[in-house]
Amino acid sequence: MYEHEFVKPVDQLAIWYHIFENNQSWNAYIPVHWHRGIELSYLERGLIDDFRIGDEHFASKSGRILVVNTQEIHSIKTRVKQKDLALSIIYPYSYIEGLFPQINNYRIEINHPDKFTKSQKVAYLDLKSKLIKFIATVQENSKDRNIQLSIISLEILDILLNNFIQKRKQLPAKKEVITQRLQEIVEYITTNLKQDLSLEIIANECHISREYLARFFKKNMAMTVAEYIRYRRAISARKDLLSSNATLTKIAIDNGFSGIRSMNRALHEFYHEDAKEIRKREKNR
Repeated sequence: MYEHEFVKPVDQLAIWYHIFENNQSWNAYIPVHWHRGIELSYLERGLIDDFRIGDEHFASKSGRILVVNTQEIHSIKTRVKQKDLALSIIYPYSYIEGLFPQINNYRIEINHPDKFTKSQKVAYLDLKSKLIKFIATVQENSKDRNIQLSIISLEILDILLNNFIQKRKQLPAKKEVITQRLQEIVEYITTNLKQDLSLEIIANECHISREYLARFFKKNMAMTVAEYIRYRRAISARKDLLSSNATLTKIAIDNGFSGIRSMNRALHEFYHEDAKEIRKREKNR
């Protein structure tokens, strides 16, 4: 089975994490994606207008915890405001499986606090305190930070697995087919970003009609195939801008853009910065 995103650990830790802290206001959109790891999202300050997980849509406010289970499709649309602060932690599935082999039979259910038992309400408060401590530990940047983060991340996982797991229901056959088809399409796009990626070519490679591809992708990904291609090319170009000294023209061409202008349009669309601004900000860090 394909994976849309391969989650790599951070700073020698077994987990991936990122703190989203903002000093300006702008419209944020993270298109539909999925990964095998289990993701925990905690909003310390701010508001997320639409956090889609599977078929559900959540309006997340300060103090809200959401979990995305393995291979669940999810996306975010929101207006990011100054001083917003959020934490995302992804536990690689193989890491959880090594610690808790039964995880294949369960899923974490924490997205509906109104259904909690009394003991779950207490555990939820305990979980919040651990997440707040995790953020503070990252920001303190002490010598033993990675040790402390490893301990806290295990405490967070322990709370989740001891208080919020439920037996996994078999995925409906239709949803399984949809996920597999999306994975096939996305896999082809992400491995051929430098090539011509017309609807006809992608449809032929995936053995479906051009018209069906356009309808199916838009319905399930909430964006057109062309928009998704621009998004993936923008991600790849941004990585190159931050990790190499190649010219802007070379980076644009290497990532499937017709030139610097089209690359900058895509970067502005998804990152609100052009290539020069991205490099300048990185140099000033």
